[in-house]
Amino acid sequence: MIGLEPAMLDAAALAAAARLAQSVGAELAALFVEDINLLRWASLPFAQEIGAASAARRPVAAADIERALRVQAEQLKRALAQGVQHLELQWTFEVARGQGLRVLLEYAGTSDIVVLAGSAGRFTWQPALEALLKSAFSFELAAPGCVAAALGSGPEAMRVLSAAHTLAQASDAELVLLIFGEAAREGGIAEQAAAWLRERGAAARIALMPDHEPRQIAELIERERVQALFWPGGDHELRNLEIAALASVISCPLMVVK
Repeated sequence: MIGLEPAMLDAAALAAAARLAQSVGAELAALFVEDINLLRWASLPFAQEIGAASAARRPVAAADIERALRVQAEQLKRALAQGVQHLELQWTFEVARGQGLRVLLEYAGTSDIVVLAGSAGRFTWQPALEALLKSAFSFELAAPGCVAAALGSGPEAMRVLSAAHTLAQASDAELVLLIFGEAAREGGIAEQAAAWLRERGAAARIALMPDHEPRQIAELIERERVQALFWPGGDHELRNLEIAALASVISCPLMVVK
């Protein structure tokens, strides 16, 4: 699942999501999120906007915003259909209302991977939607580097490893495993991951991390030129806040494994 609206749109995230879905025969589920905060603002009696061409102030009505969001959703749906038409890839497009990241994480099922664009790597200006999706699905954007997977002691660790290994193989990239704190000192998860990879004729490099501090992880991503970071997801609020903080500072797509 990936958020497909301008506040979340990123060519690298789209490419990573499509490549992973294609590699495992999964469906690419696009979710357009109508920002509830924008609609609340438009409902205020003093809400105004300034015209880009005229610089004139004019009132804003909630009905106008809802109409604009419907038009935008249709444009994105058409652009998605055009972008994936040369791929053997099943896809869906749905619309939900709420706050972007929260809706994405809540909307996905327990077996889904939610793909988020790293805010630090996303440009404020975006090209035309059709051009952005066409370039993303051409798979010509993958920069040299590696795929990283954050492994903890939780039950989703091997799902994270499996998904990261799949994308690394599809991208012909090195796999780097991030192991944190107690898990690093105990060493069990590193041995388990190494054995899992050996069974598949693969290997990975280990990066030991003292904690989950987002800035340190962002520095490693820059240093290692990471193409995508796989991260364990969860249904509790604390984990969602951790994911939001991480996505706000990293420069690559964040692949949240639910």
